[in-house]
Amino acid sequence: MEAVTVKQMIYHTLKERILDGQYAFGEKLNIDAICKDLSVSNSPVREALALLVKDHLVVMRPNTGAHVVELTPRIYNELTDAVNTMLLGAYEICCRRGKKQTLLLQLEQRYEDLLASLSSGEKARIYGILYFDRCFVTATENDMFLSMFDGQLDFLYLAYVYNHCDRSIDWEHNAQRSRALIEAVREGKSELVKDILCERSNSHIAGD
Repeated sequence: MEAVTVKQMIYHTLKERILDGQYAFGEKLNIDAICKDLSVSNSPVREALALLVKDHLVVMRPNTGAHVVELTPRIYNELTDAVNTMLLGAYEICCRRGKKQTLLLQLEQRYEDLLASLSSGEKARIYGILYFDRCFVTATENDMFLSMFDGQLDFLYLAYVYNHCDRSIDWEHNAQRSRALIEAVREGKSELVKDILCERSNSHIAGD
């Protein structure tokens, strides 16, 4: 097996463990333990961790090494502010460039996927919401804009999990608001679109 294949295997294994909560927020990732667990050498493990750093799922700390990213209320709130700004900007671009029909088509397609995800586990449901919101970015047909959003996608998933770790998610309400968002786009109600997007992404939590 080639080293690059080993690296990708380790990368995907660790990534899934982080997203599935097998590693806690802030938990130290012991390279020796990972090597023993996966029966690999430490070189591809270090390379895989470097990829996870780029995904914002792992941070490297001086003297202590690799840790799963640790979210705080401040980081979460700043992230949702940034996402909200990105989605609103994407919507405005779609309006200016006459891409509303493209946006509507993508939203309708993703809405069906979102409804289907309601019968699946929480992970599929959260990604269903994220990919629905992603339509605002994809409809701009701006590759750089899309790359920026996709580079944060898994981190956004973790942020969603973090924000709802001590309370249940009202999935039916999420689906209803997604439907309302589609209708607001269809009817050209820009202010309502902005209000719903803000409501979805500005669920701030108290803290420093």
